[in-house]
Amino acid sequence: MGRRLVVLVGLLAGSVAAAPQLKPPPKAAADLTGTTWTGKSLEGLDQTVRFLADGKLTITRGGRTIDNATWTQDGAKVSWQVNERFSEYAGTLAGDTMDVSAHNKAGKMWTTSLTRVKEP
Repeated sequence: MGRRLVVLVGLLAGSVAAAPQLKPPPKAAADLTGTTWTGKSLEGLDQTVRFLADGKLTITRGGRTIDNATWTQDGAKVSWQVNERFSEYAGTLAGDTMDVSAHNKAGKMWTTSLTRVKEP
């Protein structure tokens, strides 16, 4: 009986040691506050998007800066709106890139990709 118990305990201990390892939880997306991103606008213009504190955002393109914009972030999902929701954007972060889909009240829909500007 004692020998059987030792074998049983040994088998159980071996099965615990051989159990598959759980994957670590995915890394949380970094907060975008204070970051700058570049890409193309709907019109194909170079644009710079700055995610500011307190959910404020600026977009500079064609020599003009738009500051009537706000943004929110939920993990890797980012959304922002410009000019009282005239245009709305939804982005997904993947490292230093963000894939973005957008639409506006004029009925246009488009996609773009933004790249994080490395701060010196």
